[in-house]
Formats: sequence, structure tokens, C-alpha cells
Amino acid sequence: MFFFDQTIGLVSGTVFDGRGALARTTDGGVNWSTAFYDQAIEGVAFPTTASGFAVGSAGRILHTTDTGSTWSDQTSGSSANLHDVSFASDALRGIVVGDGGVILRTTDGGEPSPTPSPTPTPSVTPPPTATPRPTPTPRLRPTPRPRPTPAR
Repeated sequence: MFFFDQTIGLVSGTVFDGRGALARTTDGGVNWSTAFYDQAIEGVAFPTTASGFAVGSAGRILHTTDTGSTWSDQTSGSSANLHDVSFASDALRGIVVGDGGVILRTTDGGEPSPTPSPTPTPSVTPPPTATPRPTPTPRLRPTPRPRPTPAR
């Protein structure tokens, strides 16, 4: 269970048919809106007012950024039943514990690391090759022919 103040709070749990549930109140518990999940939801934590996390069976981790109105799945990388979650006040550094001694740790709020853009491989550019220029053919000058000497 987690309450932000005297009126807004959340509770996590398992209902009679084995489904998990997150119930939210905005009027101090008089009325509740409930979201159901196919696995039990056991632990809930809100490191900031907006950002919260819930954990449950089969490695389920849920994240909210709107004080628990809506939740989205995060990948845990585990199929263990998760029981509790705790985060530092920055909503980035957190720990989840579960069955069999499973401990999951995040330093980025559980968000997947961005896929790195491939680093372009520099292509080897061959050095410029001199463009062959036609070599001018020297003009041959006709060799002057000896003039015949007139006979005397």
C-alpha cells in the first residue's frame, strides 16, 4: 500500500481468482478504481509523486508516470515471482527482490538502454591518382634539305 497524502493512494494485491490488481483512490479510500493483471502484484513504490513501480509474479514490473492512473510493463529479464521494490528518490536507482534470492537492480529507472547507432566505419579513400594528361608530341621540324647547287 502507498499513499501520497490523506486522499490519494494505491494498494496492490491478488484477487480471489489469482489475478493481480492495482487499486487507486483519490478520495481517501471511499472509492477505488482497479486495474487487473494476469499475475499477482505484490510490491509498490513511488520514489517521486509521478513515477511509481509495482512488481509481481512471473517477473512482472509495471511503471507509471501519472501517480498510478495508468501503468506500462517493463522488462525485468526474470521469470521469478517478485515481491518488493524500492527506489531512490531520483526514480532511477532501484532494487527489486523475489523468489530464490533474485535481486534485480537498475540505475536507469528500468528503461531499456537505447540501441546504439552503429558507428560509421571510416572507408579508406585511396589517395588521389594523377589523371594522365596527354604529353604533347614534339613537332618535328623538317630538316632543311640542302639545296642543290646549280651547275656551272
